[in-house]
Amino acid sequence: VLHAPLLAAISAQAMRTIGEFKALELPITLWAFATMAVKDLPLFDAISAAAVPLREQFEMLDLSNMAWALASSSYNHGPLIDAIASQSLALLQSAGPQSYIGNPSSLCWAMWRLRQPHHERALFRRFGELGVLVELVACGIELTGNQWRRLDPVDVRMDEAMREVCFWTSGGPAGA
Repeated sequence: VLHAPLLAAISAQAMRTIGEFKALELPITLWAFATMAVKDLPLFDAISAAAVPLREQFEMLDLSNMAWALASSSYNHGPLIDAIASQSLALLQSAGPQSYIGNPSSLCWAMWRLRQPHHERALFRRFGELGVLVELVACGIELTGNQWRRLDPVDVRMDEAMREVCFWTSGGPAGA
């Protein structure tokens, strides 16, 4: 149960002190409100404006969480989305097999959900180059981006979904 007066007080205090936030506190605050399905536009605007200049201080998990929060709240803030994608790609350029890369599925899903195909593809391509759960990520992105609407949303069976979208399964698309 959400307590609206408490959330309003937290939001008001956060907006008054946003300039004092550490970089890590911005994605956490945005994520917390999005997780509760509270779309506080003035707070989201303030966090977004504060986060863009700090983009180089964010790690992959911060970026994944912010992207997820924006997408799950349907809050499309172009400069922040561009900053998230840019910093993610910069971090991924220097990533290796042992690097921590946040949540690749969540990040790609968010770019898809926010209708940012150029960012989605660039991130997906880099994750693929790193060999990061290629089959799972590929199926997830293909399923959301292209073929999901062809499957019954109430009764999706994963074996059918995999046959529909994954080129490496035997038998081709389910309808073929």
